Amino acid sequence: TKPAVALSGWGQGRMQGSMYDFLAVQSLNALVGSLHKPGGVTRRPEPPLAPWPKVVLDAASLTGANEPRLDGSKGPQFPLPAQLFHNLVKNIKEGNPYPAEMLWVYEANPAHNLADVQPFLEALDKIGTVVSFSSFMDDTTQLADLVLPGPTYLERLEDVHTPPGLQYAVFGLSQPILSPRFETRHPGDVLIQLAKSLGGNVGASFPWSDYETALKDRVKGLADAGRGQVADEPGLQPWKGGQGRQLAPNYDSFDELWEKLTEHGCWFDTSEAIPSWASAFTTPSRKFEFYSQKMRQVGIRGNDLTFLPHFKPVEPAGDPSDYPLLLMPYETMAITNGPVANPPFMTKMLFDFELKGNDSFVEINPKTATSLGLKEGDQVALQTERGTLEVRVHLTEAARPDVVFIPTGLGHGGFDAFIRGKGVNANKILVAQQDQVTGLATWWGTRVKISKV
Repeated sequence: TKPAVALSGWGQGRMQGSMYDFLAVQSLNALVGSLHKPGGVTRRPEPPLAPWPKVVLDAASLTGANEPRLDGSKGPQFPLPAQLFHNLVKNIKEGNPYPAEMLWVYEANPAHNLADVQPFLEALDKIGTVVSFSSFMDDTTQLADLVLPGPTYLERLEDVHTPPGLQYAVFGLSQPILSPRFETRHPGDVLIQLAKSLGGNVGASFPWSDYETALKDRVKGLADAGRGQVADEPGLQPWKGGQGRQLAPNYDSFDELWEKLTEHGCWFDTSEAIPSWASAFTTPSRKFEFYSQKMRQVGIRGNDLTFLPHFKPVEPAGDPSDYPLLLMPYETMAITNGPVANPPFMTKMLFDFELKGNDSFVEINPKTATSLGLKEGDQVALQTERGTLEVRVHLTEAARPDVVFIPTGLGHGGFDAFIRGKGVNANKILVAQQDQVTGLATWWGTRVKISKV
């Protein structure tokens, strides 16, 4: 029989949640035996690329490397996460532990897409110089001091690693299919040239002539590994070939591998799709731990319950007496939330009760609406501790009473006339809470009140 699988996360899987939520879900997978087996949950395998060369450090870079991270991750308070973006924003605002002199943004739009975006907008004023590598005049790029326009994803060479959900390693080359329309430059080429212009140890740490040369050095690791194949047959389905099966390379050298990658685009390896139990876990016991020794090992303190899965809700921001309703953001397949805004025809797919003209709608249960004196289509103000948005009301029995549902991905101030000014940006009034174990932000709900306009 196929294993039963419990999935954690919100929306499209990109919303962070409580550490204990994830511990509980993975404990369910462990109890039913759905870890590290076909169709179950396993860690994402990475292709065996060659490592980057070691950075050449001088006295100045050694001093900088010994400073605490600006986001506070891997520190004494939050030793577990690799990054804490919301904490970075907070520390930049406070100048703690040191001021931020420059921010580089690459193909990202935090000025719109970041939940609880207002602190980020305030933090930008504390940064000396903001540089944006972007293919579009998005919300963040509009606020940058320096814009370095890059070719679009259809105009540049990029590497693609194992996407979430696959149980075998994949490496692909995304080839440009169009010539750049404007005088743009690949961000990788720009960084390499900047490093070389600085010279010294900085230039020595970037030994390549351009981005493609750097990428080739990494791909040599695939050739040296002596496993995996390039998908050079039409209709090939690697997932049906039997996971764990050793594949003999269908190339004899790096040059042949690179030629096949540029022609066919994708290398895959199913031999390590399901790791052995000896290598499956990096926990102190080398087993799945219902009682997390890792948390205790890194210095997290508490009683026994602290290290076990349990229900510990992250309370939404706002006083219930002032903000009696719960505002919950949701993602929809018809609205993108990434660095590229909605194409016009996707926006046309939205129902009139989601977006009509430039007006956003929120979904409310009819009983809740009746208690507030609201009817279908009413213009209302949504107010949280963070701010106020004007929207219209859509009544639906699908909405839980006393909860207001709002779609994310609208309300852009950048991009083009097809999406700019369409609807409101829910992130402007969301308040992110901090998970006390990881320090990661969670924004599943914010308390809100509604008043008729």
